[in-house]
Amino acid sequence: MTQDLGADLAGVLSEHLGRPVTVSGLKRLAGGSSHETWGFDAMDASLEEIPLVLRREFHSGMLDTDVAAEFILLRTLFDAGVPVPEPWLFVTTDSALGTPFMVMERAAGTDLRKDLARPDCDRDLLALATQAVEVIARIHAVPATTLNLDAQWGPAHEIGRWTAVIEAAKPDLDPLLATALTWLGCHLPPAVAAVLVHADFKANNLLISPEGRLTVIDWELAHPGDPVEDLAWTMLWRTQWDVVGGLHTAEGYVAAYTSLTGRQVNSEVLRFWRVFSLVKLWAMFLQGMATENVRPQLRMLGRATVWLADQVATELLEDP
Repeated sequence: MTQDLGADLAGVLSEHLGRPVTVSGLKRLAGGSSHETWGFDAMDASLEEIPLVLRREFHSGMLDTDVAAEFILLRTLFDAGVPVPEPWLFVTTDSALGTPFMVMERAAGTDLRKDLARPDCDRDLLALATQAVEVIARIHAVPATTLNLDAQWGPAHEIGRWTAVIEAAKPDLDPLLATALTWLGCHLPPAVAAVLVHADFKANNLLISPEGRLTVIDWELAHPGDPVEDLAWTMLWRTQWDVVGGLHTAEGYVAAYTSLTGRQVNSEVLRFWRVFSLVKLWAMFLQGMATENVRPQLRMLGRATVWLADQVATELLEDP
């Protein structure tokens, strides 16, 4: 399979660049819920190896994503100086690889979570903590109206989107999950000016270079929205190797963001997005488990719904 994929990739890149290209070192990379991700090197007559990444949609992925929209978004962000990999090309129809795909630069380094977990990690954690907040602030400084994204947005739209995912995956809705959806509908936060929301901003979607520079990857969930949505999602992931837990406390993360951006984060709005984040993650797990030929990774992650139910109950029982 890998050999055939490498040959197909070489053909695609040769046609794109207008000269013969060979592909080597093709290797499936960890992660990816909606896309397969492969790292490889391309080489032409100059004999200079170019490190690239292939992102190819699964025949049946967790989410209905669009590599074309993701490519255009990355191109816009890269040109604006946001730290993202440079996109090269995308194909959505008549794909030589069987499904829609995109090819982009392979940023140097590894994901931040793995880097922080190294026994010999000697990073400047304060500098990394500051940089992580600076990166999310730069993303939120991008006006959503300038990007080729879904024009519909807002808390009610996001609730509807993930409710549809849940109901399609599991029609017999868990009572606690149904209660959480009802609670969200009754506690919609005030409208805000839409910014670009990454919607999956966490340590293993941040690549760190040997020099300590961060690059943001996995943009398939990006949409216009409330910046607090991103803060709440990041705060959901709390271990000693995450942005929150490893670099910041939950309170420190919000305080650093407020200090840098001047945006005040209302506690009730943050609570709404915390509950939403738990529901969204639950929906993602249910969708992944509902697909045919469930991948082992998703089968293991699906067991986390027990923990999610406990967290949702705790949030809903919090004093108003």
